[in-house]
Amino acid sequence: MSRFKSFEVYRILFPLGVLFGLLGGLLGGLFGEAKPQLHRHLMTFGFLINFAMGYLFTALPRMTGRGQPEEGIKFSLLTLITLSSIFVWMKDPTIFYLNQSLLGVLLMIYLFTQVRIDQVRGSHCFLYLSALMMIFSSFSLARQIPLFTYSAHLIFHEGIILALIIGVGTRMIPTILGQMTLDRKESISILNYPQIWWALAGLFGVSYFLEDTTFQLWGHLYRAMLVSFIGFHYWKMHRQPIRLTAFYFFILISIWILCLGVWLQAIKLFDPMISRHLISVSGMGLLTLMISVRIVLGHGNYPLSHIEESKDLFWMGLFCLVAAVLRSFSFIPLYWAAGAWLISLLFWIKFLFPKVLKIQGRGF
Repeated sequence: MSRFKSFEVYRILFPLGVLFGLLGGLLGGLFGEAKPQLHRHLMTFGFLINFAMGYLFTALPRMTGRGQPEEGIKFSLLTLITLSSIFVWMKDPTIFYLNQSLLGVLLMIYLFTQVRIDQVRGSHCFLYLSALMMIFSSFSLARQIPLFTYSAHLIFHEGIILALIIGVGTRMIPTILGQMTLDRKESISILNYPQIWWALAGLFGVSYFLEDTTFQLWGHLYRAMLVSFIGFHYWKMHRQPIRLTAFYFFILISIWILCLGVWLQAIKLFDPMISRHLISVSGMGLLTLMISVRIVLGHGNYPLSHIEESKDLFWMGLFCLVAAVLRSFSFIPLYWAAGAWLISLLFWIKFLFPKVLKIQGRGF
């Protein structure tokens, strides 16, 4: 096996995601709302997507037993990510969007090599949905199709990541929390039928197209109920994790906040900015950072006792939560929230960056 064939792409994509998280935080803190589009792109496709791709292209082969991705797929992934890292800074985002649609196509091809459509079981259909969402939203935004512009923006900045979290996290998160094993049989018999999951995924996608209609509330309510069902039934968010350490605590907190954010989005009691940042920062963002810890330690052959011994994880999680809270109050200057977010990422760097660069006992 060649060195590149065995190389795990998270060792590039995780640090790149943190870099863009830092740049996105700095941009938000220094310029406020002056550059909202660039800020959202840096945080969504610079930070979250890089982490998500690093996770999918590393952990999914172990989950499916299909082995590491082919060298051509890895090379194509790193090429498209590199191009995105350049195109994201262009004033006209058309080329950036088109490149992201190609990334969606590559994700679809990769998923087909790992989880064939006719063999999809359970929540993995949401992974295919995320690829379709990436292709559709990116292409719609590139072509500036008026009919889909509003929905495409929502899918681009929220729907894709949320679908990925449901697709992989439905089984992986409770396994990490010690609530169940990956091969546990489904206790609700109707969910053993793949058609039900395809229907759930289809309705999830359709819910974003209701955003610009009089049925907007129904789309919000469906997503809120779906995330809550996944949270209680699969993630067991109402149960105590196997250990009361910062790592497990903040994973659980991020799940609760994610559910809170989608419900606040539905009932509209507060400024939409509050629910948006609860979902993206202390929901998806905090969950992403914590899951990356497990990936790095597990694939780097490091003992999981590092999780329990580290105080850096506590401060990383705490400052991530503080960033979302500070951003929720309009009277607090943006640079305070940005500063808390940057400190959170610096603790990630302090704890994980050396481990990303070196497998226990050897470098990569």
